[in-house]
Amino acid sequence: MDRRVGLAPREAELACGRSGAPWVGCLLASAYVSMGPMLVILAIFTLFHLAVATACLGMGVRLFTEEERAHWRSIPALRVAQILCWSYPIAALVGASFAWRAYAAALRYAIPVMLAPVLWLLAMGLVFAIVDFAEDGIVGNARSRD
Repeated sequence: MDRRVGLAPREAELACGRSGAPWVGCLLASAYVSMGPMLVILAIFTLFHLAVATACLGMGVRLFTEEERAHWRSIPALRVAQILCWSYPIAALVGASFAWRAYAAALRYAIPVMLAPVLWLLAMGLVFAIVDFAEDGIVGNARSRD
């Protein structure tokens, strides 16, 4: 097997060896011949990151309005929410781009890199819960319901 993409020797030979393909076509053919489940997983997580990053940007813009800030009882929790809303899209963009580059280079760490922004989201959620609890001893009381 070709160690770069997991092609059988005959497939690798047809893709790059004796088929007469130019070197650019050879690279593209060898990188994307075996797309399989990894491509589907990366595509799903890319769409997930796109949807969540768009929601975070919308919420981040909303958190800067006077009307929304009036609902927050805890200023530190508001700041953590703002940091989360503005940092997750950057983390998602970086994670997804590095994961797709790793996939194109046939490296095996594309999935963990794609999952790193999700772990960032969970870590920031934990920080938010800790800050919220530290303020008044009740989780979920940082913002009024009105």
